[in-house]
Amino acid sequence: MRPPPKEQNTRYDKQINNHINKHKLDQELSRMKNSENLILKLASYTFSIIGTYLMLAVSVSPHDAASNLAAWLHALGITRIPASLQHFSIDTWTFWFGALIATPGLLSLFSLIIKKYSSSKNSQLCIFHEPKPPYETIEPTKGHIRSTVNIGIKNTSINNLSNWSLYVDEVTPYQPLIGGLPLLIKEGHSLRYDEPETIINLAEYWDHIDKYRFSAPISGFAETLNYMDASTPRTIVIRLKAGHHEKRSTYKIWVDNTKTLHLKYLGDPQ
Repeated sequence: MRPPPKEQNTRYDKQINNHINKHKLDQELSRMKNSENLILKLASYTFSIIGTYLMLAVSVSPHDAASNLAAWLHALGITRIPASLQHFSIDTWTFWFGALIATPGLLSLFSLIIKKYSSSKNSQLCIFHEPKPPYETIEPTKGHIRSTVNIGIKNTSINNLSNWSLYVDEVTPYQPLIGGLPLLIKEGHSLRYDEPETIINLAEYWDHIDKYRFSAPISGFAETLNYMDASTPRTIVIRLKAGHHEKRSTYKIWVDNTKTLHLKYLGDPQ
């Protein structure tokens, strides 16, 4: 037996608020982690710069001296230089010490360059869904219950992607659809890497009929021809395309005994 509409709205409002609070907490933890990584990188780059200057200092002398290091100390105004720092061998030791502390920073910088290049070649697109709001919602409307399944999309690379489109590529068992497959669900001009997850309505179902429909931009008489028989569970393949990059995921879609539409992630097709 379904709860009254008011109680049902309150229950789902709480679930949505919990999801929003969890999302804010995840964002805060992510910001803290990014701050820690930034501090470590700055420290690494600082040591790299110091090490590089030490290597250059002992390789290039500003004056004739017993050691390049002693010459640089003298140039900086330090006159009382220990005898151990004036021997020629100290330049070799200082050079390798500089190389040792410069290496982590240089490796970190090299890794960042490689990561950026690799990301530009293989930007990552993600499709999200969970069996809870805001991905699955129930809304009382005019004495009936409308249930929807939504998915989230996100660009997780470090580059903005343009001209993105979301399609339903495959439906099994197949049912003829106006325009055929792939079925366009939504499209946009830009998918930014620094934007939060975008929620997109995939399909909707009303409890007083035995059919559901994909939320494709089709209107008029053709819209009614794209309703799917709700008595048959189906598997669908969703494809997200942005520029030269694609992400495909397989889901099960069905209506349960309480006349509620559901979506379940099955994996990514090979």
